[in-house]
Amino acid sequence: MNKNRKGFTLVELIVVVTIFGVILGAILNMIKPANNVYHDADATMESNVIGSGLIDYLDDELRYSTNVLVLKDYIGVPDVSTSGTIGESGVTYSNCIVIDNNNLRGYSLKNYSGNDTDTAAKRMGAKGCILNVGKVNTEGLNFNNSAVARGVDFYDNYKFDIGASISNIEEMRTLDVSLTAYQPTYENGSYTFTKTKYKKDAAVNLTNINIDEGDSYNVNDYKDFSVAPDYVTYPQATTAPAGCTAQQEKYYSLDASNTYTYIFYDKTTVSSSKTYSVKFIYSASDPDSTLRGKR
Repeated sequence: MNKNRKGFTLVELIVVVTIFGVILGAILNMIKPANNVYHDADATMESNVIGSGLIDYLDDELRYSTNVLVLKDYIGVPDVSTSGTIGESGVTYSNCIVIDNNNLRGYSLKNYSGNDTDTAAKRMGAKGCILNVGKVNTEGLNFNNSAVARGVDFYDNYKFDIGASISNIEEMRTLDVSLTAYQPTYENGSYTFTKTKYKKDAAVNLTNINIDEGDSYNVNDYKDFSVAPDYVTYPQATTAPAGCTAQQEKYYSLDASNTYTYIFYDKTTVSSSKTYSVKFIYSASDPDSTLRGKR
């Protein structure tokens, strides 16, 4: 019998496999933090791109408007006539943007189904978006005309909280936008949105140079309904327009938690057949003391 035969015993193989397992586990534990840092940095960059894109959208839409009305934390839907007026204000608006932080993204769209899970955002329960209702001076305010600004997919899987208000600096008006993006985290069988990935406050200058001489740019009103509700001046619609889907009709609910921010505005375009003038005020800190604060 040959007693010099070489090889590994079962015990030796088990020891080697165990050692390799320990080494592999150590390597994976070393890689995991680096992998987490990579995904965290990627999410931060992506949410920055999305957030900046939404602010740019508001800037593009409102920069060349001539009238602006902001109703913040309004319960339900304002009663807008087919001529584009709200209540007895007599001011006509042609366009409307709605900030919806309450419903799943795309909830107002005609093809939305509350039961489908065709996108990751729906499966995760992602909320918050900007809706462009389009022209309001032919059908009042009708969500059948609405579209999600930049498209539903643009927001990816993040939850957004978006706010808007008006500030006055001398004769200059700005739309102050606050935007926060939350990354989804899977916990206990469901997704939560508590991890902030993007937060920014921005000011959109409401300065329109494309208006005729003698016309004026107007911020007609800004009303924070969570502080001083005024449903007399800006009454609520009690019924949804014909043809609305079941989820669109829920926007008209007068439940106290059913709040949205509405931005009504008129949008004008540049005309090559007109001559435009620019009016401005010199800064109070202008180097030339004789010009400071002058028109």
